[in-house]
Amino acid sequence: VSTQSTGRKQVVSQRMTDLSQWWNDIPPVTRTFFGLSLAVTIGARFGLVDGFQMILSWPMVFNNFQVWRVATCFVFWGRLSFQFLIDMLFVFRYSGSLESTIYEGRRADYVFFLAFTASFLLGATALVPMAILGPGLLASLVYLWSRKNPDMVMSFMFGLRFKAIYLPWVLCGFKVLRGGTPIAELIGIVVGHLYYFLVDLYPLQSGRQLLKTPQFLYNIFPSPYAPAAQQQRVDPDAPAGRRHQWGQGHRLHQD
Repeated sequence: VSTQSTGRKQVVSQRMTDLSQWWNDIPPVTRTFFGLSLAVTIGARFGLVDGFQMILSWPMVFNNFQVWRVATCFVFWGRLSFQFLIDMLFVFRYSGSLESTIYEGRRADYVFFLAFTASFLLGATALVPMAILGPGLLASLVYLWSRKNPDMVMSFMFGLRFKAIYLPWVLCGFKVLRGGTPIAELIGIVVGHLYYFLVDLYPLQSGRQLLKTPQFLYNIFPSPYAPAAQQQRVDPDAPAGRRHQWGQGHRLHQD
């Protein structure tokens, strides 16, 4: 009996170690977004938090000073459902993929992308009332991932195969088939394209960069690949004599 008990404890301990390792392997920004989404939404389901207090309500924000709503509306996803499971799977997969490949060593840039998207989604609520903005944020990061991996072949439900560039639209169509209205998702796609245009397309066409990550984010989230002295961002429009002469960069792996 003692041997069996010891064996069970070892199995449980190993599983807990594996779970902890899996959790720690999730990139930190994705882990925070993913973890808070699970905690807040599941907590609301079991009465640990009040879901109504988590949704966006501008009268409550301005009249009752419930300013936390502008943040919690991105991590509260409504009731537990199959759609919620799909959304969490996509947060885990595509946010994690962006952060560990395209934004590898560039945590400040990824945080800025999320903050940029969140700000525009909040602004869009002035025209289109929305109480839960997590799906819009997810649509933006899925859109950006699809633009970074446009030719990757995807496999969706029922054996549907298509290129990754169409993934955001497939997800919108899937929500329509399930009886939903992908308003937040469509706005998220528009915002995601705006960011992609300003950061990737416009600089290639004009040689100028209109949208830049603020320096304070580099100070908060320094790159692990650069010494502290190199964390000061260089203005690409500055005269050559005033710019730091960087060596050959490290090419980030892309799927």
